[in-house]
Amino acid sequence: MNRIELNFNKSTTSLAGFPYGETIYHKQVENKVVFGEPITIVFPKQIERIASSFVQGFFSEFVDAIGYEGVEKQVTILSGTEELTESIKKNIY
Repeated sequence: MNRIELNFNKSTTSLAGFPYGETIYHKQVENKVVFGEPITIVFPKQIERIASSFVQGFFSEFVDAIGYEGVEKQVTILSGTEELTESIKKNIY
């Protein structure tokens, strides 16, 4: 299983921007993820808000590699709250 814990500056509480999402994917995930195996993405507890633009940028490579259905089946998202986790999942589409 791939478990990838994302790291952000401790003062960062919000994430936004398609390009920033892509950058975080390339810097923190790209070389660690193995498509075809279960993947867990862990957002740090200090992150309180994530804009849909960040989510779409971050997950664009996932969608290209395994499609929306593959993301739904293979990727588990963990965050500080259930509401934020659900928001992230909803904003992938």
